[in-house]
Amino acid sequence: MNDDGSVAAPEQGSWADEQPASDVVLEQRFSKLEDALNLGVWEADGDDLSLYVCEEGADDGPAGAMFVAQGEWDAEAQLVHFLRDGKGARISELSMTLICEELDIDTCGTFTVGLAYDDDFEEATLLAITLRHPRVNPGDGDATLEELSRVQLKVNGELINAHVGSLPLVLQLDARLCWDSAKRSVKVRHRIAPARLGGAAAADVGINDVPYVESAAGFYTTGVKFEHARAVCLRGTGTVRVRLIRVSCSAVASGNGGSA
Repeated sequence: MNDDGSVAAPEQGSWADEQPASDVVLEQRFSKLEDALNLGVWEADGDDLSLYVCEEGADDGPAGAMFVAQGEWDAEAQLVHFLRDGKGARISELSMTLICEELDIDTCGTFTVGLAYDDDFEEATLLAITLRHPRVNPGDGDATLEELSRVQLKVNGELINAHVGSLPLVLQLDARLCWDSAKRSVKVRHRIAPARLGGAAAADVGINDVPYVESAAGFYTTGVKFEHARAVCLRGTGTVRVRLIRVSCSAVASGNGGSA
């Protein structure tokens, strides 16, 4: 593990060497979210959720869509895409770029990029990549405000980065799923940099030279039989403010061990 709490990266080049044959099943630039919502590509849910598009050239940051939830600790908000009109797909890779601007400590704000195999997007999770503050359990003792203010990155419940840095920050991630082994697994690479929100800055300004950090985990749910992911779910709890930039998903190509 590195000094900053992140998992050390494997040898460079391994990610490209392991790329499976796949078909793109979702490609969304969130600056076009309004059109996608009107066409039913995405469904939004949550009483405290506000979604609005940030135009290219806007002076408050990169083009995308703002996901703003202003609920209490038990509030949930989500933006969902049903893969292949709900038929599902055996997702081989998911990629996402976002800017996390706020995670409220008092309401236990979290934001998760995930895949679900059923309509219960919390209980039927197979992939959950989550930004959150540390959770203090009874008996852990008192944590300082500095400790509570840290933002962690978790993959399927496992701590990948204990302190990603101060908000706002831009996160780029790729998750590669292995469905074929007896123990299903996901390999994730991510990189993070301070976000520039003033002026018409591009989301990737300052991050292209940052190396990726790789990690691995098992599928989130292991005790239930399922063969596909049914939905992509972007989910916030508590009070959060996230700028969605882009997301894409690829599925195992026909003839490579799964339906396309």
